[in-house]
Amino acid sequence: MNYTYQNIDLILTEPRDGCSALSNNFEFQNNIALIDRGGCSFLSKCIQAERSGLLAVMICDNDVFNDDQYIDMVDDTTKRTCSIPALFILGKDGIL
Repeated sequence: MNYTYQNIDLILTEPRDGCSALSNNFEFQNNIALIDRGGCSFLSKCIQAERSGLLAVMICDNDVFNDDQYIDMVDDTTKRTCSIPALFILGKDGIL
């Protein structure tokens, strides 16, 4: 991320996996989403977040016991793009 954000909220998406249209998108404008890993590609999650007006997305590992293995957020070969920042965090860092 090459930006500095201030007064930004971290919003949980609904559905939590972020694989379909986000139903709580009224909360998203100019905020950052926390999305659970799984269900679809990282790119699909990023695209759903971007469509909802989010500034960025954090994808949390769905294994809450994972405290050291990072996952590569690889291209899903669909040639789609997402222009908002996206990052992966460990399960222990994103569990609520």
